[in-house]
Amino acid sequence: MDPNQDIERLDALIDGERVTMLSRWTRDGLLHSKPMSVLRRDPEGSFWFFIQSAPGDAEDEAQYRQCNLAFSQTDKGRHVSIAGRGRVVRDRELIHSMWTAAAKPWFPEGPDAQDLALLQVVPVHAEYWDGPSNIVSRALAMAASITAGRPIGLGEHGEVDLAPPPRT
Repeated sequence: MDPNQDIERLDALIDGERVTMLSRWTRDGLLHSKPMSVLRRDPEGSFWFFIQSAPGDAEDEAQYRQCNLAFSQTDKGRHVSIAGRGRVVRDRELIHSMWTAAAKPWFPEGPDAQDLALLQVVPVHAEYWDGPSNIVSRALAMAASITAGRPIGLGEHGEVDLAPPPRT
């Protein structure tokens, strides 16, 4: 599959979801997840978010270099996990262009807040589970799977490579 088809498949799986769980490494080496609103998805496939990040703090920026986005639509039986490379962007013009009033509770100073930055997440790999969309079908598939001792009718599972691995 070509990269454009991969991005289209990923878009179809996410189906316009605006909230994701963003996981990143903390300074003490733990994984931390929090819900985040997607500001934009650019044509190349990157996801953009507002984050709080102290200017000039290299450790702060390092926490986002490898991150994960998890989208879940339980009503559709669909779950998507995206491993990506994160980059903290402090371009004020770009921040202003993406500013929304919904960010004001977290950044009361507005788009010029010193600790406001953008996070660009470039997807590298995605894994998805796309099950039956109706609850009765999911229940019947689960009952059949339990009886048979193997998955039956629980949907499609797949992986999509979206970018080459980083150079070492």
